[in-house]
Amino acid sequence: MTKKNILRYIITTLKILIITALAAGCAASGKPASKGQPELPPYTVRFETLTEKITNDDGTLIYTISYTYPIINSAKKDDAVKKLNEKFKTEAEKLSNDIKNNGFVEKAKTTAKTAMGDNKEFYPHSSTVNYALQYNGGNIMSFLKTEENYTGGTSRTYYSEGLTYNVETGKEYALSDVFEAKNLGLVKILRNGFKTELSGNKEIFKGKTDFTEEEISNNMSNLKWYLSSDGIVFFFNPNTIIPDVNEIPQFEYSYTGNKSMFKIPV
Repeated sequence: MTKKNILRYIITTLKILIITALAAGCAASGKPASKGQPELPPYTVRFETLTEKITNDDGTLIYTISYTYPIINSAKKDDAVKKLNEKFKTEAEKLSNDIKNNGFVEKAKTTAKTAMGDNKEFYPHSSTVNYALQYNGGNIMSFLKTEENYTGGTSRTYYSEGLTYNVETGKEYALSDVFEAKNLGLVKILRNGFKTELSGNKEIFKGKTDFTEEEISNNMSNLKWYLSSDGIVFFFNPNTIIPDVNEIPQFEYSYTGNKSMFKIPV
């Protein structure tokens, strides 16, 4: 990882911790706002983490699985919130089963055994998933879900996606549900936004300073997004639109001056 990517990772982790603490505090109080203070939002969120440590027969730690997922709180106790919470928890439990069945654990056991035979140090493998709340307004919540896997060697794999929900109905929003621009208009917005990001960081994007409209059009299936307090954040995962680059190109399209471009109140 580059120094910039490490800094981004640290900032994201700090945001997760701060948001979790604040959200948990609001959810735990259960008290109406005092006079003169703003009312609590209709929906709040706290986070829980499922962690599993897998060891060899000799007790050596070979794999750690960690999944931090949201639990949405609502005074109304509505069914949509309950179903979303069940979905988040089921996904967390599924990750553990998937890791055990996809060969990652067996590979870690083999690597650990080989390292011991060669009198070398073994670094435990891991899979970590985190949800971070990025937007909470009205009945809309938007999360950034990040996944990091280490399965040996010197590199790690990263994957992120945005997940935006109408918490009142349980519906997951598609981009077309929240953003007016589509087709060529969307491609132009993306090209202009990413050009600024690439031009200012060409050293980490292998000298690339712009995308062609064709490159963006051909990668629309790889485009990810989430809502923030200031706008909508568009990004591509590593090794997608820029092959062999383990960095995330992203930019934020601001609500300010562009409110007509959004289908939701901002």
